Amino acid sequence: MMKTTQGEETWESRLPLWTLVTSHGLALLYVAIHPNATIKEIAATLGLTKRRVADIIRDMTSADLVLVTRHGRRESIHS
Repeated sequence: MMKTTQGEETWESRLPLWTLVTSHGLALLYVAIHPNATIKEIAATLGLTKRRVADIIRDMTSADLVLVTRHGRRESIHS
């Protein structure tokens, strides 16, 4: 269970082991709540591989749902 340094639960800690929302929907929600998120952060939180998240981000970029920007070696994803 994910907790903040103050011991409070985060929304990520409340994700069930199953969901009615697709991986694409969960990734889009995560990016909306966490601007500048990285693929690594999204993958770790949603329990997906970095490869799967990269595919999802590519799909969402093609549909103009998110914007990927590069800052040096870091890519940030914005909704």
